[in-house]
Amino acid sequence: MIGAAGNAPTGSTLTAGQGVQIQNSAGAITVSAPGGSETGGVDWLNAAATVRPTFNDFALKTSSTAPTGASLAATVRGFVLTATGGGANTAMMAEANTPGSAGWVATMLTAYSGPLSTYSVPAIAVRDSVNNRAVQFGIGGASTTTYRFSYTKTVGGSGLNSFIGTADTLVDAGLAAPSEPIWTRLTYDGTNLTWAFSRDGQFFVNAYVVAANETLTNLDKVGPAVLFVEPTHTTWPVAYHILSWTITSL
Repeated sequence: MIGAAGNAPTGSTLTAGQGVQIQNSAGAITVSAPGGSETGGVDWLNAAATVRPTFNDFALKTSSTAPTGASLAATVRGFVLTATGGGANTAMMAEANTPGSAGWVATMLTAYSGPLSTYSVPAIAVRDSVNNRAVQFGIGGASTTTYRFSYTKTVGGSGLNSFIGTADTLVDAGLAAPSEPIWTRLTYDGTNLTWAFSRDGQFFVNAYVVAANETLTNLDKVGPAVLFVEPTHTTWPVAYHILSWTITSL
């Protein structure tokens, strides 16, 4: 009940501002800072920019021969793609529906644990579920000693079976190592797919642009993915943590 001069109190609500969380319960109102952040501030993962993924919005999709033990599970911060190993030419993806054909922007914060050499790629993928084709944008191993950005194209099965082409570039562009938390963004403007990355979840650098229809006709599925193209350590466990996810229409 909130009153005003000369007027009787009326039933009202409290609205949370930035860095504030309000919880209503029987006979009480609790005001606090959201868990994991300081009021009005950010942590090293930029808690102010983080949007916890909704696990039920995603479904596991794999190549016809799946990575060993491929699974998708909820976590306290979002969800995780896991496998107990990744054989050559296998892949797994946590996919969600795109908003439509007019254009969209997908942004995620991820951290990867697992092998990278000789060529494995934690990425964000777009899949054409009608024609079973997919493209992936990520930072993976280029050898046993280096890593680089990769744009990869796959076909067959659900669209994740066979690798039909790669474009590896940006070997030295200030990219974060895949094992570090990294913000990435993929924008579809109706014509092109643009991949960008960020250290803080606020300022993004566009790093790669490709025509969307180069491989895909329908861009109806999108989500984080892990590809094992030429893995050296096929029995090492893998975990791809998705700590933040948003997708909005343009």
